[in-house]
Amino acid sequence: MKNSIAVWIAAGTLLAPLTAAAELAYASNEKDGTISVIDTTKDEVVSSIKAGRTPRGMAASIDGKRLYVSDQKSNALRIIELATGTAAGSIDLGESPEGVGRSPDGKWVVVAIEEDHQVLFIDTASGKVAFKVKVEGENPSTRSSVRTASGSSSVPRNRRSST
Repeated sequence: MKNSIAVWIAAGTLLAPLTAAAELAYASNEKDGTISVIDTTKDEVVSSIKAGRTPRGMAASIDGKRLYVSDQKSNALRIIELATGTAAGSIDLGESPEGVGRSPDGKWVVVAIEEDHQVLFIDTASGKVAFKVKVEGENPSTRSSVRTASGSSSVPRNRRSST
């Protein structure tokens, strides 16, 4: 994993590739409400960032400056400035946000909302929910998403439905 250009981490969550921050990776720690910052050249945790009550899914902005983190117990999306490790904002979501993804062009952050059975599309320029897509079944999740072969697109999958 050393010196990798695109880092993928699975800590109960599938992340978007962190191409802009090639030497760092991020892992959510649900129990203590933090994000571990991992130096992939040394294979060690170098710092910790406070990220709400129960951070789950994450996606880095296309420029690598921000990290979007679903906070499951607070029903919010936390926006973290990676240069300082501080909160840049919060967006209210539905009940139990889970997986987070990012569009290849960085325009959208997509969040699967488990209890509301929907996927929210957040405009990264405005920081607002632009639209919602209701899904069949229960528990949409990007943790078990279907990705295109190039990795350019991700579609959340329902764990209790065929969609």
